[in-house]
Amino acid sequence: MPCRLAGVLICLLVSVAGWTQGESALLHIGEFQRKVQVAKALGMDTLPTFKVQWKHYRSSWNPQETRKETLPKTTLQRSEWIRLTVLTRRISQQVDARIMADEKRLMDSLYTVASQGENFEGLAMKYSHDASQGKPIWMPRVYLLKEWNDGVEVTEQGKVSCPFLSPEGIHMLMWTAREYREALSDGTSEAQVVEEELRDALLVAALEKKYRTPVVYAEKELEDWFKEYRKEYMWNLPHYRGIVVHCKDKKAAKRIRKALKKQNFEDWKKLAERGNGESQNTRLECGLFPIGTNKYVDKLVFKCGDFEPVEGLPYTFVMGKTLKKGPENYRDVEKKVVKDYVSAHKNDWLDVLQQK
Repeated sequence: MPCRLAGVLICLLVSVAGWTQGESALLHIGEFQRKVQVAKALGMDTLPTFKVQWKHYRSSWNPQETRKETLPKTTLQRSEWIRLTVLTRRISQQVDARIMADEKRLMDSLYTVASQGENFEGLAMKYSHDASQGKPIWMPRVYLLKEWNDGVEVTEQGKVSCPFLSPEGIHMLMWTAREYREALSDGTSEAQVVEEELRDALLVAALEKKYRTPVVYAEKELEDWFKEYRKEYMWNLPHYRGIVVHCKDKKAAKRIRKALKKQNFEDWKKLAERGNGESQNTRLECGLFPIGTNKYVDKLVFKCGDFEPVEGLPYTFVMGKTLKKGPENYRDVEKKVVKDYVSAHKNDWLDVLQQK
């Protein structure tokens, strides 16, 4: 039981901080530390309920068991830490070439002014997308992206690196200090460090439980978001928004086409989801089809490839619209728009608290 309790807190800490393979820990740890600061500013660590809860967890925690069974293996070794300031421009890997070119031009301009003496932390605070808000932060190098470590190696202390790419976007960094630290040994000092981290994790959990609210949005907000960031949702390949209909013959097709003309695309989707229209006499496929993803659309719309008719339903036709210049509205890329909107507003509740 004691080890399990400590394990739960360790998992919480790792989850909140983002210490997982393939993620940028700096972006998430900066956000974690910000939440700790807000919780302490609100005096949550002095509340009787928090003290009782922490006392319960602390009394059940065995540093030796935690060290052996729950901490990531990388923390059990002597590791190098570095004090970094990073300017990150997040860019999707499917981003349009024009947007990538614009971001590169911006970073080149920022590098030029930073090299000429402009305050790099100030530039990062204004232009960076990461959660550290331009503030330097200590990080174990083992948690950094490979590209960031490579950038550190080719950059002098106190100098700004040239812009470089990673799977997360385009970055510049500046490091001001490096040192080696012993991860958990049998001594008490490192155990106290981990104890403080566990306490902070419990404090962040209490803050989120009390104040965090889900991101809510209306259709207009999503549409406004899409209009503002439209360039980020452009496609490299043409798409077809419509419906594919498999039926018995031309006579059935004429009747179905006439009925579909009275409806809109959203109605078509609902019809397809309900069970393909006329049961055994019709089969429907409705959606947004990039070229190369649906053999019927490829042949009938994009004039490439071929297909064998559906058994028992030999006549196939399509209705809809080819979108050559990208999505027309947020519904064409709704899942991505919602994800981006929620991600951008996930800490609105924290901003309100911080202002107080």
